[in-house]
Amino acid sequence: MIGVLPMRDSVLFPGLIQTILVGRPMSIRTLERAMQDESPVFVVLQRSPDIEVPEPPDWLETGTIAEVLHILPLPDGNLRVALRGLHRATFSAAEPDAHGWRVQPRIHTHEATGLDTEAGVRELRAALSRAMQLGLSIPKEVEEQVHTLAEPDLIADTLGQHLLMPTRDRQSLLEMVDTAERIQAVTARLKREAEVLQVQTQFRAKVEEEIGANHREFVLREQMRAIQKELSDSEPDHEIYLRWADTFTGSPLVVQTVRREASKLARIAESNPDAGVIRSYLDTLTNVPWLIRAENALAPEEATRALGAEHEGLAEVKDRLLDEIARLARTGRGTTLCLVGPPGVGKTSLAMALGAALGRPVERISLAGLRDEAELRGHRRTYVGAMPGRIAQAMIRSGVRNPVIILDELDKMALDGRGDPSHVLLEALDPRQAISFVDHYLEVPMDLSEVVWVLTANQVDTLSAPLRDRLTLISVPSYTNEEKEAILARQLWPRILADHGVDELPLSSALAARLVQDSRREPGVRGLQRRAERYVRRVVRQEWQGSANVEEDSLIQSLFGAGKEMALDTEPGAGRIRGLAVGDFGGSVLDIEVVVLPASNPARLEITGNLGETLRESALAALTLVRSQIQPPPPECDLHIHVGESGIPKDGPSAGLALSLAIMSALTGTPLTRDFAVTGAVNLHGHVLPVGGIEEKLRAADRAGITRVLVPQGAEHLLQRLPAASQNRLQVIPIRNLDEAWSKTRVE
Repeated sequence: MIGVLPMRDSVLFPGLIQTILVGRPMSIRTLERAMQDESPVFVVLQRSPDIEVPEPPDWLETGTIAEVLHILPLPDGNLRVALRGLHRATFSAAEPDAHGWRVQPRIHTHEATGLDTEAGVRELRAALSRAMQLGLSIPKEVEEQVHTLAEPDLIADTLGQHLLMPTRDRQSLLEMVDTAERIQAVTARLKREAEVLQVQTQFRAKVEEEIGANHREFVLREQMRAIQKELSDSEPDHEIYLRWADTFTGSPLVVQTVRREASKLARIAESNPDAGVIRSYLDTLTNVPWLIRAENALAPEEATRALGAEHEGLAEVKDRLLDEIARLARTGRGTTLCLVGPPGVGKTSLAMALGAALGRPVERISLAGLRDEAELRGHRRTYVGAMPGRIAQAMIRSGVRNPVIILDELDKMALDGRGDPSHVLLEALDPRQAISFVDHYLEVPMDLSEVVWVLTANQVDTLSAPLRDRLTLISVPSYTNEEKEAILARQLWPRILADHGVDELPLSSALAARLVQDSRREPGVRGLQRRAERYVRRVVRQEWQGSANVEEDSLIQSLFGAGKEMALDTEPGAGRIRGLAVGDFGGSVLDIEVVVLPASNPARLEITGNLGETLRESALAALTLVRSQIQPPPPECDLHIHVGESGIPKDGPSAGLALSLAIMSALTGTPLTRDFAVTGAVNLHGHVLPVGGIEEKLRAADRAGITRVLVPQGAEHLLQRLPAASQNRLQVIPIRNLDEAWSKTRVE
């Protein structure tokens, strides 16, 4: 019986010497007893190297009887042991003792004779020679031993010990008792190694060839750069950027960034894809107007003329813009203006005129449908195809650090999972944060504090409170009919003729009046322009077809009809009234109708007309107010309240007074006069409360031909903001409570 030495991941072959490191207590005791008794040990491989205290079921059956040649204790308590393999052997049973496990192994021998064995040895030696030529990594003395040894067993076991292979494959060789079979397995292993080495050699040759070509290209480019420098014909790109950094007197961070990226560019080959990326980044960074400023505002007369060149009326808006121009001319600091008004009133062209009055470059960014925050702030350079954001691009295009940047359609921005673009505007529009605005592509702070921001929107109610807080709101009102005629004659008509290649075409007063009449309910002039363009196109067509004379009256009638203007319905009626409202498209007139129906069980109140929640609550409050005011109380009945133009959403509290008057008229059967319109909110005690948008509502009433308007007391002075002609046509009546409104509107 001899002791057992389990091995984690090592296999010992007979006839060979191997040095191992032993640290497990059971193995140390086994070796010490073997040295003491001068007995061999049975070296066997564990099934799993993770087992710390292996027992017989954890060992493989085949191992090697080995002689313990030498034991060297180490300072850490481990042993360095030299073993020499003696025989292949297997075991069937093991017995424990005080030092570990002991077995009685059965030795396996095999006579290696015959032509097959000799032929196998020759083939093995030939395979070894070829593998060594290809770079097989085994000691040279091992090759010499294989060629000089006479025992086939020892030849196969020597290569099995030194060839690079998994431990399980090495164990398989140990388990092969038949010498010829073992020699054949080792030969197959050598041939496979030779094939792998051949492929590896070919691959290495290709890599070295590519490296050599790249090195040659690098040397040639360096020589070319030196030649160019000597000839002074051109200079390398990185030196251009470095010279720019030497002359730049702005932010040290910009200089540091340019130097760092230029150094990278100098170190890489021109063919490297990163060279183009770095060059594009440096071109962008050096084109930012870090220090260049535009001159201050024009002279006052020129600024006034620039603002009035494209717009009629809007005196209050122009005065407000002139105030800003005067401040900017003195301080040079930027500002944030937001022009709010219905479509077609000239918000964008006013912003362009402001840039002309300031004498600064103007850049426009449309925010309509913008969803991705990176569109404004830029993409990081780690993304393929990254580029600066729209704000940085606008600064580069303008060429100055204090341009006028128009952010159009502010209220049309969208929101999705890629971020909220309004968060970028919070930083860019804030005077204190704008001095260090960071674009993700540039990665260097930009100073936007001198930029004049002009934003346009149809309404700002949908904007976040922090964003509204950063804006200076300027209301751009809708146009009266007289202003539309003036705009048509002075701005639109000459532009339309030029666009259609018409040298001369008179604009008669009748034609102008008819074009304006058809668009009188529109707050802006886009519809008016489309009608005028349609008329000019028809004239151009008739001239193209050879018509000598163009009859204006017949052409107007064929294009726009007879032109009989519908007279305002002023017939008194019960439960009918006109209200005024303001929406995205400016002021509008609302036809409100209330009908009394026989009572259901229970009584019902129907409210129709595409109304919002606030307007519905106003109707319910108005009904409660009227029921509390009528004496004696009206009998139980159903009411149907309808607000006209159901295709347009309507909301807000300003129809409360009109609803109360209409409900009171319907319940009492008292007709109301129809030559007036009403605006104002009411509470449950009948007091009329102030509302906004009075100027727009007055303009809408004037365009509709209404001559009297009831407004909350204190708002009558807003009539002075309208043109003189509108002031002469309109009578504004201040109202304090429901009783006053009832006395002025009912028919006695």
